[in-house]
Amino acid sequence: MYSFQTKRKDVDVSFRPPKYQTWVLKTNCIDCLDRTNVAQFAYGWVALGRELHTIGYIDTPDIELDSPLADDLMKIYEKMGDTLAL
Repeated sequence: MYSFQTKRKDVDVSFRPPKYQTWVLKTNCIDCLDRTNVAQFAYGWVALGRELHTIGYIDTPDIELDSPLADDLMKIYEKMGDTLAL
């Protein structure tokens, strides 16, 4: 990966060439809503870990299930479900 740093000491700017999405995940409805929601959360959880790792926000693409980040993701899914239900 290419990296660019400025020569100025007071500015910390890094440049990385853009990365583009190379895959798509499609799921169909599973036999019940609860199982579908669990599957969608699991796929989103793995994708979030890969994306945050790619942009350098986390050191590894794996997010522990008991981490605050996983809790935040679950809250987003819950809010989205509540909004869609309304």
